[in-house]
Amino acid sequence: MENIPTASVVCSGFETVAKNECRRLGMPEIGWVLVEYPIAGLEPTDIENKARLAYSTIVDILTKDRDYPKALPQSDSPGKTKQTIRLTGDSVNEILEKLNASFNKFRWSDGLPLVPPTVEAVNEMLSGVSLRPDHVVGLLYPNQGKATVEKIAINGVMAGCKPDYMPILVAAIKAITTREYNQETNLLSTGGFFPVVVVNGPIAKKAGINAARNVFGPGWRANATIGRAVRLMIINIGESWPDYNDMSVMGHPGKYTCCIAENEESSPWPSLSEELGYPKGASTVTVMPGLFMGYSGTSGGSNPEDVLQPLCDQLCSTNSTSSIVPWAQTLAVLNPIHAKMLHKAGFSKQDVKQYIFENTRHSIEKYLRMVKVAVYSPGELAKFHKNFSTWPGSTVPMHGSPDRIRVIVAGAEGTQSVFIRGFHGDMVSCEVPT
Repeated sequence: MENIPTASVVCSGFETVAKNECRRLGMPEIGWVLVEYPIAGLEPTDIENKARLAYSTIVDILTKDRDYPKALPQSDSPGKTKQTIRLTGDSVNEILEKLNASFNKFRWSDGLPLVPPTVEAVNEMLSGVSLRPDHVVGLLYPNQGKATVEKIAINGVMAGCKPDYMPILVAAIKAITTREYNQETNLLSTGGFFPVVVVNGPIAKKAGINAARNVFGPGWRANATIGRAVRLMIINIGESWPDYNDMSVMGHPGKYTCCIAENEESSPWPSLSEELGYPKGASTVTVMPGLFMGYSGTSGGSNPEDVLQPLCDQLCSTNSTSSIVPWAQTLAVLNPIHAKMLHKAGFSKQDVKQYIFENTRHSIEKYLRMVKVAVYSPGELAKFHKNFSTWPGSTVPMHGSPDRIRVIVAGAEGTQSVFIRGFHGDMVSCEVPT
């Protein structure tokens, strides 16, 4: 049984991704057929010709007793070095410039200037938690790197974090490395997935995480550096590098940093952590694999439709595979004015989710048009939808159920609210360690 040949098709440029996945799945010597990338944009006849060529080679691999490629080509990891890096200079600025140049060379950076992870700084960061430095919090993809507490602290220092942020970083990595988050799909995708970190409870105020005005914008060290540290850990522990095994076509600014706190004081509803089953006052970190973000605004009105319909319209206007898969999640981030208007009208969080669910539907014509360019067939998707129909005039919901929608309150009083749409993977929450 051990000598049964196996084969796979790999697009050019994705060899490293395929090699790592074969190793992860316990098939390091799988036979492979290389197909020239890209596939998107080709005429159907061109795709068919590529498929025929690949098919004939796969048949040969599986049926003929001959030598076939037993592994994808080896390539040196850009982040690996056996060198000891020594930095000297006539000034602090010169040394810092050399440090950043070296770290960029080995891809230990997100491209922004780094804080030197000195022994003293790392030890101070470690004082933020009582966990042992060698304690493994989880494995980070693509290369299943061990996210120890010490490595979390090192990347926290490099990002500019304070020791008070360490429990948040640990909880965030614990959430990301769960099966439900599905990091292996998100981190290897051609999409621009980014981890959305939402902090609840007293830890948010202690760390100084902004929950109000400009909540997704610059100006707060905690928001900026916590989110940045998460990305640096994905880079340095998981070994995720652009154009090597991070295959995002366009990327997203949220890949640098995306960390906020829920504005619990201005919310008329239970917090996200309470909604997810934690007791009131618990400190939690929730991480969602986001794919894209959109804004909606109201210029007037005071009824639920005035607030929620613009958000639903924006969601429905999107044209991507994420728009048609019912297992994708949506995070609706309502500003306090919108939340209070809805609450005054008698809406609970569940009512908001139900409204969004009922009013984010695609016409069957648009749905089938998008399915043609997606990787799923109507049959595959139909089993996730209730009352799915292909009759003209029918509609298909964007969400499998109202529970695929989460609602939080953040930002300042105003007329704008935000939604973040995911794709693969679930929002995962973890309690902050002490």
